[in-house]
Amino acid sequence: LSVVAVAALTRIALWFKKPHGGAYEPLSIASVAAIAGHPEVVRDFNVGKETTTKELKKLLEGKEYKLGEYQTASRITRFGLIPATADDQPAMQLPAVTVDDTSGAAASRIKSKVKSFLRLTGDWKQVATYIDILFIIYLSILLGLTAAYIKDVDKAWLAKMFGSSATGRRIFFAAIAIIASTHFSKLERDTQTLAPYMRLQQMNATPTPTILLQKHSLSLTSFFPLMRNRHFIPATLSFVALLSEFLVVTLSGLPYRPGQLRSEFFFCGIASLTIIAAMMFVVVVVNSWRRLLPHLPREPNTVATVMTYVANSNMCADFEGLEKFSTRKRDKHIGGLRKRYGYGLMTAGREEMWAVDEMGGDSEGSNDPSSTSSSNLKGVAQGLEVDTSKDGPRQT
Repeated sequence: LSVVAVAALTRIALWFKKPHGGAYEPLSIASVAAIAGHPEVVRDFNVGKETTTKELKKLLEGKEYKLGEYQTASRITRFGLIPATADDQPAMQLPAVTVDDTSGAAASRIKSKVKSFLRLTGDWKQVATYIDILFIIYLSILLGLTAAYIKDVDKAWLAKMFGSSATGRRIFFAAIAIIASTHFSKLERDTQTLAPYMRLQQMNATPTPTILLQKHSLSLTSFFPLMRNRHFIPATLSFVALLSEFLVVTLSGLPYRPGQLRSEFFFCGIASLTIIAAMMFVVVVVNSWRRLLPHLPREPNTVATVMTYVANSNMCADFEGLEKFSTRKRDKHIGGLRKRYGYGLMTAGREEMWAVDEMGGDSEGSNDPSSTSSSNLKGVAQGLEVDTSKDGPRQT
């Protein structure tokens, strides 16, 4: 409880440091599009279509940004992401450091081996799959230990390992449950981030379940918005993530101790088995769901990677003047435009890039042939191309 209290106080303190007076959800597509627009920022994030996250970090190395006001070419004052100048940081004299050539060569060799390993692992989706496999193995071991404990609580080898210390066993079970619950919560938050792109690949998506979708840090608050926007698999993951929070309680109550009711022991054991089995099933489902996502060369889990998908989009013009609006006012304005949005391979001049952009049309549905429909478009994974023109993107 002390750890939870400290974490809650830390989160509250960070909330007060957040800029107020506007909608600043870091990974919301709309929020990032609202602060994009400064020419230097657009130029910095105009990267190649297959640029990876690690390559993006290298391109942005040494550059710093801040939130502030700037003037557009038409002398309109906007608020958004702007380059930080040297005057923004106090000058600091660094002492001279002598670098040992031998250690530098060793570091270079280590870096080369790490790069070779990353090339073998593949893109971020493959890495996520490997992590899912390891997590399922971990849950399988946890499931087996729990089943063995329920089967024979008095003769289980795990009980003998701890001797007569019931407290030690309870702490051990609580610790392994916290590891499982923490990773599952992270998986749930990552799935929330990816959910809008699953709908955007249809190239005919409404703004509410896609670019305006907000990410929630708590499973309890994320479940209902995801269900309302018909993101059923992420919503299921949120529900099971909420159950996984109870795993810490049920699993720590599993070690049988003198004075414990037999019914209490069996309730904790059966509840733990049910939650762990549900977690394993959902991890497999989410892994399959992730394979259906469009091609995302950079995982959209940071402001920088999301910026690469929206910096050159025509839809950024719709957010001009909305930077300091509240989330409700901004969402109402964007919804009133009645536009549809998509994610695909866009062309701006001679350059190609993967991007989120407006597709025109009516957000309530339209039979107008000028309205982009997913029925006459190829899937994004098969190489969708959209030409950016004055009238907005169109299929090429």
